Amino acid sequence: MSHISLAPAKHAQQTNAAATLDRIPLIFDADDMIAHLEALDPMPTADEMLTAMARVGRIDNPYMIDLLADTLGSWAPAITDTVHHAWSSAEYPEDSMEPDRWAELFEDAGYRIDGAPADRPDEITLYRGAPEGRVQRMAWTSSLAVARKFAHSSLRGREEGRVWSITIPGAWLLAHISDREEHEYIVNPAVWAQSPRVTEVA
Repeated sequence: MSHISLAPAKHAQQTNAAATLDRIPLIFDADDMIAHLEALDPMPTADEMLTAMARVGRIDNPYMIDLLADTLGSWAPAITDTVHHAWSSAEYPEDSMEPDRWAELFEDAGYRIDGAPADRPDEITLYRGAPEGRVQRMAWTSSLAVARKFAHSSLRGREEGRVWSITIPGAWLLAHISDREEHEYIVNPAVWAQSPRVTEVA
């Protein structure tokens, strides 16, 4: 029986880890990390951006994306490939950054499913579980069961809500995020100026 050495693979992993640490050091303050990333040459990759976001913690991820999109360019892979992660990491994304700014960053990234470029559906019916005053928001789901959970389970002390439904053209979709099993669709806030019909689901 031939013997296969794992030493080269282990050495490569150690080398990659050292290179990552050199490029993305153990900085835990968001402003310090932003300054470091802005000074990197070449600019950070998407993987390096994800490492940096993990270093500073999820609460500051939208703040980082917002500022770095201006300095690195909203077209840079470090932004386009990670904006969906910044959205998912935020407890309340629309309270962490203005909805129009989210829309701008998602539009520059192009429609994606879990960060990968994809085609939009022609039309879609979506649901949202929320109080009446929080219907016109960006986060919707294609799952009625998920919407009912958000409406009625009082997650994290949320106000009891109702279940709402809209059917809109796919052109109004910014992204689809499925990795949290919430079947989430991010809807462009500009859609509300078109007065789409919103109905309450019994």
